[in-house]
Amino acid sequence: MDELSFPFSVYRDIVRGHDLHFGYWDETTLSLEDAQNKLSELMLARIQGESLSVLDVGCGFGSFASLVATRGHRVTALAPEPGMIRYAQEHFAHPNIRFLCGSFEEKHPSWWMPESYDLIVFFESSQYFPSLQELFKACWNLLRPRGRILLCDEMIYDEATAGNTAVKPRRAYTISLAEAGFKIRHSQVIGDRVAPTCSAVIDRLHTQPPRDGLQSLIEGWRTQKHMHESGAWGYEILEAEKDDYRITACPPEEDPIVVDLFLKIFSASRSLEHWRWKYRECPFGRDAVAVGRDSEGAPVSNFSGYFVPVEDTQTPRSAIVLQVGDTMTHPGVRHVGFGKTSLLVRNALYFFARYCENQVPFVYGFNTGNIQKMGTLFLGYRPVYPVDEYTASTEAITQALSGRLRYACRPI
Repeated sequence: MDELSFPFSVYRDIVRGHDLHFGYWDETTLSLEDAQNKLSELMLARIQGESLSVLDVGCGFGSFASLVATRGHRVTALAPEPGMIRYAQEHFAHPNIRFLCGSFEEKHPSWWMPESYDLIVFFESSQYFPSLQELFKACWNLLRPRGRILLCDEMIYDEATAGNTAVKPRRAYTISLAEAGFKIRHSQVIGDRVAPTCSAVIDRLHTQPPRDGLQSLIEGWRTQKHMHESGAWGYEILEAEKDDYRITACPPEEDPIVVDLFLKIFSASRSLEHWRWKYRECPFGRDAVAVGRDSEGAPVSNFSGYFVPVEDTQTPRSAIVLQVGDTMTHPGVRHVGFGKTSLLVRNALYFFARYCENQVPFVYGFNTGNIQKMGTLFLGYRPVYPVDEYTASTEAITQALSGRLRYACRPI
């Protein structure tokens, strides 16, 4: 067998099975290998359908590709290291599997064929791609209509810890999948069940004889353990489906199109000057405008917010917050999706991920019953009672004349 490079050679020595990934730990878990099997079973349970064409990107030693193939699916499994592919071929050869040595970025014609796969799997490999946007755009091209991405990986919740690691922020997945034309069908947060893997790996590393790089590997796992136990990092399973609609930021040059959409939907005039003053020229912040696009790229939905300063009249605290301003969906696409996969909800989730990091968006106003129900069910809305009101003092009105209007909130 070709020699494995570090650290895979170490992992091969400490794992008694054939897996290189984290494990899922519950009350019945007996060992690291048992936990790894349980995580594989969780991923397998998400694969629906018969005789699917599957691309396994970063297949490791080939164990998961083998599980998929033995269920009747046709698998193309990629890994960049010759030693891994040789190991996979020796241990998991199957008529339904092609083990190929190469990187995803190479786009080799032996496997790179547009619209030729039903499912693309990233089993803890998505974090190693420098750009999730480019990765998921490539996946969109490779997948057949309604094809899916299935991935599991560590994810960052506290972006202050994002330096010096390949692990990506959770919101980067929401943004990149939406921009590439995917709708998230399933998300499962399992960080607390996966975190014990760190201690198990550290214990086994301590049983290894001294070798170059071993101590730094142990320190790296200690850091990961701390990140998971502190809640700064987590672990999720995501499943996303190829769609005809994308959610993106709206550039200023498309403002006339969005204003015209507003007129068509609400039969009410909204001047371009007013729109730009509200979203592009606000002195407190600007450009928080997200749109949903159809297959031709035309905007068909919108979720926008403008920045306002809010003062707490009971304390000396103040902050700049995003006030959700305009939301709309063209009647012709309101049938697209349902609940969390509807265009409006997808537009909102993209908006929150892209523009609301480290803050709580302020959805002020008397929402209709359906809108508030939708927000509570799918967007994390939390109604605040008693209802507050905006008040403008004489001083505030004077400031408004100089372009510095400030809002104050008080309970009523």
